[in-house]
Amino acid sequence: MVPRIAVNLSTVQFHDPKLVSLIDGVLHRHRLSPELLEIEITESAAIGDPCSASCTLAELREMGLHLT
Repeated sequence: MVPRIAVNLSTVQFHDPKLVSLIDGVLHRHRLSPELLEIEITESAAIGDPCSASCTLAELREMGLHLT
């Protein structure tokens, strides 16, 4: 069994409009299952722009990523 990898994103990384497509591209390029990736963000990253953060989090969840 392959362990899940956790990646901590900075506020700047989290608010990058290309974040979701970047992560999707990396997963496809390396043939990794989204369930093997856990994205960690701080509360302050989500508070900065709640509407954008909500959309980004929803897209990442839909991809099958774990979020903490």
